[in-house]
Amino acid sequence: MTTPTMPSSPAGDHPSDNSQHTQHPSPQTRRATTADQQQQRQSIVNHHTDDAGIGHSITAVDRSIAPAGRTAAPADRPAVSVDRPAMPDNPATSTVRDITYVDRDIISVGHTAESESAHRTASPHTATSPHTATSPHAPSSPHTARSPRTTTPRDWIPDQPGAWAMAILPTLAGMIVGGANTATVWLLIAWILCYCVQFTAARWLKSRFARRYLPPTVIYTVLLAAIGLPFVALHPTILWWAPLYIALAGLSFAAAWLRRERTLWGNAVAILAACTMAMVVGSFGNHAADARIPALANGGLPAAVVFLLAQFGSVLFVKTMIRERGNAGYLWASWIWHGVLLAAAFGLWGLLGFGRLFAMLTITCAWLMMRAVAMPLVARRRAVRPIAVGLVEMVSSLLVFAAVVMTF
Repeated sequence: MTTPTMPSSPAGDHPSDNSQHTQHPSPQTRRATTADQQQQRQSIVNHHTDDAGIGHSITAVDRSIAPAGRTAAPADRPAVSVDRPAMPDNPATSTVRDITYVDRDIISVGHTAESESAHRTASPHTATSPHTATSPHAPSSPHTARSPRTTTPRDWIPDQPGAWAMAILPTLAGMIVGGANTATVWLLIAWILCYCVQFTAARWLKSRFARRYLPPTVIYTVLLAAIGLPFVALHPTILWWAPLYIALAGLSFAAAWLRRERTLWGNAVAILAACTMAMVVGSFGNHAADARIPALANGGLPAAVVFLLAQFGSVLFVKTMIRERGNAGYLWASWIWHGVLLAAAFGLWGLLGFGRLFAMLTITCAWLMMRAVAMPLVARRRAVRPIAVGLVEMVSSLLVFAAVVMTF
């Protein structure tokens, strides 16, 4: 008669109905018990591995969003480890403890990254290990060495057409009014190089000696010396203007260093230097060859005065459109300035019998007054782009140039 077998207990004992002594479990029972225990242990191990994987993932994300320069520890740094006690048999207790250990690992890795960042900050010249892992999408950091920007074509040529017109047209008008010759053309070329030197050197100073602005500054200075020194040797009277332009150059570079070149006094320095060139170039023209005072022998002086008044009014107008838009003080200053110019031109035209001499100058001042009044009013209702303001000022500069050439 076969003895029935009771369900196995957790301890593996199998009591019998008709036997008083303990029997050994059958091979099938032992294999089932062993399989259950292995499955339980594998579940605990898998749970621990998942938690550790979460920890590694969090650490990787933490490293990827860390600022550039805060990198993972090099390969030669000992790995951070936390001693753990033997894994308990109860999976419920194991889960809580395993998560605690993972959190400790994350904190330890964070301290390691902070120590590495502090080490790099204290030693900025320390070479980066080839094993150091950095995230390609990591944002920049103040401690990260940035490669200097290379010189671009825009660093060589002034990119403001209105500024080109204001700088060159007075010199060109002085050459025409004074009588063009080799000396005046030579001075025109030298002045263009002077403008390029001032433009690039001002950027170099404003950027606190950025390397990208140094090559244009050096090359333009060398070219200016190559063109200017022979002119000084052949025409030493040009040195009479040296004190004025040394002072203006010093003020211009000081404004660039202080980053005040857009202020009224900074603009006034640039305007005075550009407009005075009408007198300088005119003094070397054909009309001043036998004059006792060449600078006053032709229309160089009145041409310089007209350009000076018109260009300072242009500065006030542009400020009311861009930098000082909505500023009532600048708006009234621009209107008053242009109103006085129009009244003076109309008065001179009337004193001369309303002939052809000051007609063009009066028309030009009327145009300057209309654009100074109309465009700020239009800008109150709709946006006016800076490029539109620049194009209007180019037209204004050309009108002033034509009025000076036709009048003087």
